[in-house]
Amino acid sequence: MFPYRPTALISVREQREECCGTGPAFSPEANLVFVNSIDWCSTVKLDTKAPVFEAGKQFLGSANAFGDKDERKKGWITAVDADTGVVRWRRESSQPIVAGIAVTASGLVFTAGLDGDFLALEAATGKVLHRVPLKQPAGGGVVTYQAGGAQRIGVAAGLDDTILEAKGSPVVVVFGL
Repeated sequence: MFPYRPTALISVREQREECCGTGPAFSPEANLVFVNSIDWCSTVKLDTKAPVFEAGKQFLGSANAFGDKDERKKGWITAVDADTGVVRWRRESSQPIVAGIAVTASGLVFTAGLDGDFLALEAATGKVLHRVPLKQPAGGGVVTYQAGGAQRIGVAAGLDDTILEAKGSPVVVVFGL
């Protein structure tokens, strides 16, 4: 089990674009690679005019920026066998999951989603051990570390991103085990 207790709430000035750079995590104990993802389509319309580069502005070449987004959106965390590439388990979320992933040698996986929930999962099965409402969309890093002889988990929440339609007030939440 994952007995949690919030130990700190730290205000952060900016948190943007981290969500686009978070990568997978690997558990040597479970031999699994964990990947978070967005399942959300958009229709991009090509601009009939040739794109013109303007310094400081987005250069997309489309008539509707990042596209007309489908109303249906969800996210996934997927565990893939590192040797075979076979999906061992998948867990669906009501919103995209773009935050980082942290795994422990004791078989735990930690992540969070745009739905504002921090998740502690069993690495081998994907079973949700704990779901902690952060009340903020999460799209930044998730780390585990030791401080003062105790294990801690930190998660960057409060993602504010117009493309992902996430409205938050950036904070870092730290849990103690």
